[in-house]
Amino acid sequence: MKESGARPLSWVFYTLILPILFTVIIVFLIVQFMLGINLTGDVSTWAVQVPVIRHALGLAPIQPPVAKQVQDLRVELAAQMQKVAGLQEQVSSLEQKLASSRSSQSGDAHRLDAVQTQLRKLESSMRSAAAAAAIYTNMAPGQAAQIILQLPFGQEVLTMKAMDSGTQAQILSQMPVAKAARLLQAGG
Repeated sequence: MKESGARPLSWVFYTLILPILFTVIIVFLIVQFMLGINLTGDVSTWAVQVPVIRHALGLAPIQPPVAKQVQDLRVELAAQMQKVAGLQEQVSSLEQKLASSRSSQSGDAHRLDAVQTQLRKLESSMRSAAAAAAIYTNMAPGQAAQIILQLPFGQEVLTMKAMDSGTQAQILSQMPVAKAARLLQAGG
């Protein structure tokens, strides 16, 4: 069975392929040497253009024409320019945000300084009110009420806050009702 499958193949080889190959070689030699036409150069030039043969011979791939390379480089350059433009827009946006953030931070720093100054003033006022409250606590409620009524309203409130509730009640009872009500409403 294997012999019958091999016979037609060998018959094709010996009767068709081998004679055609032999004829091509003979014609090639006749044209090359007798007629003086350089078929070797033409065939090798053609063979080198075929990628499979170039690969089999270990040659590097054929470079595209210079015009094609220039066109490809222009396309790539345009794409890179678009990327650069996009990145420049991002940088500009981020610089604007940074400037805005810095100005906001500067404003916040000024507000913080103002609040800290107010806090120091308030702490100083609280300390002086506590010292004054200690003095007024040792006085008679009527005298303390007369002195406290001479102070600015804010200082009156701080001084009253620094006293205990019993002392506050005694001093407030010695003040006019409207003034005592205003001090109580302000938290004094």
